[in-house]
Amino acid sequence: MTFQHSVWHRNLAAAIVIALGWSSAQANHKEAFDELLNMDLETLMGIRVVTASKTEELATTAPAQVTVVTAADIRAFGYRTLGDILRSMPGLQVSYDHSYAYLGVRGINRKDYNSRILVLIDGVRTNENMYDSSFIDRTFPVDVEAIDRVEFVAGPGSSLYGNNALLGVVNVMTRRGAKADGVRLVGDAGERSTWRGFAEAGRQLDNGADLYLTASRYLSDGANLHFPGQAGLNRNEGWARDLDGEVARKVFGRFSLGGFSFMGTVSQRDKDVPTAPYGTVFGDPAAHLRDRLALLSASYETEVTPDLRGAVRVGYGAYDFRNDYHYDSATPDPLNHDIVDGRWWNGEITVTYTGLSGHRIVAGMEVQNNTRQNYRNHDVMPAYDWLAQTGHGSRQAFFVDDAISLNSEWRLDLGLRIDRYHTATNLSACDPSLAPGPQCLGLAVSDRGMSRNPRAALIYTPRPDTVLKLLYARAFRAPSPTEVGYVEPPTIATVGRAEPELLYTRELVVEHYLDRHFKVWANLFKYDFQGVIDIPGDTFVNLNDIRSRGAVLGVEHHSHSGGRLRASYTYASAIARDTGERLDDAPRQMANLAYTHPLPGMPWRIGAETLFVGERRTLADDRARAYTLVNLTLSSERLWNNVDISASIYNLLDQHYEDPARGAHSPIDRIPQDGRTFRLQVGVRF
Repeated sequence: MTFQHSVWHRNLAAAIVIALGWSSAQANHKEAFDELLNMDLETLMGIRVVTASKTEELATTAPAQVTVVTAADIRAFGYRTLGDILRSMPGLQVSYDHSYAYLGVRGINRKDYNSRILVLIDGVRTNENMYDSSFIDRTFPVDVEAIDRVEFVAGPGSSLYGNNALLGVVNVMTRRGAKADGVRLVGDAGERSTWRGFAEAGRQLDNGADLYLTASRYLSDGANLHFPGQAGLNRNEGWARDLDGEVARKVFGRFSLGGFSFMGTVSQRDKDVPTAPYGTVFGDPAAHLRDRLALLSASYETEVTPDLRGAVRVGYGAYDFRNDYHYDSATPDPLNHDIVDGRWWNGEITVTYTGLSGHRIVAGMEVQNNTRQNYRNHDVMPAYDWLAQTGHGSRQAFFVDDAISLNSEWRLDLGLRIDRYHTATNLSACDPSLAPGPQCLGLAVSDRGMSRNPRAALIYTPRPDTVLKLLYARAFRAPSPTEVGYVEPPTIATVGRAEPELLYTRELVVEHYLDRHFKVWANLFKYDFQGVIDIPGDTFVNLNDIRSRGAVLGVEHHSHSGGRLRASYTYASAIARDTGERLDDAPRQMANLAYTHPLPGMPWRIGAETLFVGERRTLADDRARAYTLVNLTLSSERLWNNVDISASIYNLLDQHYEDPARGAHSPIDRIPQDGRTFRLQVGVRF
């Protein structure tokens, strides 16, 4: 599979041609942009979610705290990426190092390429099979315009979803062709030569078949960035100029007919790297990374009897990564490549049975066969292989969840998942400085194990307007293929020492509806994270334990005139259990305030969002100061017949703030973030 620029141009052009050829199906209905925003809370109590138990159920009685962001929210507040959507949710933060975006949950943000978060698209796993990473930046393979809703389940999801569902599960549900019902072309323009084109085409055919296609291309020059840690080394006075560029391309398609559904997506992101990670040359214009992710999935759902439903899904995934660096460790310094080649197949069978009085049982099996888990590090000229890793692996799981209605007020939810996993890896490393002695060393590593992860929820509904949930769960994350070992001539580093990480959580959730327009809620949580995998030297080990304690408080209000207010406050104390030291990039306080309202007598809606993130510790034991972001969006719906316009100002107050850096960025300790930026978006429907 090749991803040359010309191929992407043809893909985008083809999608637009398909869209224009579909113009005869011009939308003759008004899209209900305000439909959800104008619901009163009495109606919202009936909103159903699917992620908490792998089956549709009321959000109020789901055995977890579930946050939902809809397509209407995405447009009203001008969200640009999945990371923007997630950072608007209670208890979540997003850090960015100008390479990747990292999600923090209730004070825990290990900047681990989000391997402790499971990200799904319509229930399909997107975490790749080498680093277990998931993407919430522009590598994520679905454009925000193609998202119908995002559900986030806070806390462990391993009792149903297995590996990576440690701190939370993100499920992105895409639009259907029937909702798009035609063609739309969208263009974005912003500062720093930022441009984006998006095309979608969707329709439901007379035979009930639903088809939805999208394609997009994004490019930006990025910012000029200043890093004082590099200035002290007389490296361009600490300036990385014209080194923050980014190009992203995506194609997504979904087809469904009856119980059958097919989904396919391909994304590629090319990003210049201005931070000189891993001791590479600062200010190097060749520093560059590329991520490519392709996913295919086919599923079939059927109702066997009125009490029994079944679903079968099979899928294929491919992940390719490459970066280019100079290490300044030789004269002349050769260009160095990291290359990752990951391929996998997976499948799942799920049944839902309601024939036993008072029970709703969800059970199933899941398998994944990792056919390729390969890594290579080498110099280009002169050609020399430094590190190589080739391997494969598999995992199998059985899960069951039983929601038991004890009476009209009490419900007990019990779940269990048993996972078996295996990784087989061949490691090799070379070092030319050891000549004339042995320059290369190889080793075969096998890592296997089993994990049992339960969950329990006791849900009490004393009145129709009040719900209390007492939650317990355990989750795990097995070492990824990159964490099972490391070799370095002339000796062998310790191999395979890391055991699976475990997370134990206890939560109390209270939701109360003051009236049909006003909801208040609270979530008290206690997280114990045991055996956190880290790399203090050359090999990954279970380095320490983490403890997080705190509370999330929220309110939600809907007005008669179509306004909507959401606000939340989070306090989280996350520390290393052995030392009591505060974790890096762990804000103790966070707050969100979002308000949207239609302008009276005008076809416009205004959306204002304020995000507060408290002071955070850096790895150098310094402080990244607290900041408050104010974002403002003015959006229309069919301003002129079939034309939509949206204008956004991000960081309206031009706050100068920084995120703590990862250890790989030393001597950089803090990463500067964007100041005030603008975006104008125009959409045309056919």
